[in-house]
Amino acid sequence: MKKKDKIKVIAAVFLAGAILLAFLFFGKESLAGKSIVVLSFLGWILVLFLTNKNIKE
Repeated sequence: MKKKDKIKVIAAVFLAGAILLAFLFFGKESLAGKSIVVLSFLGWILVLFLTNKNIKE
């Protein structure tokens, strides 16, 4: 597995874990749960962008 792929897998697992924890602790309807999901998703997009830009094969 390439370094880029490993980082993408770690980012995807982190995103899934953050969404699951946000829903478990805050529920679907709370603002805190929704904000954690949105921030995690934006962080995941940032990780994908940085890995594509900075890491060579």
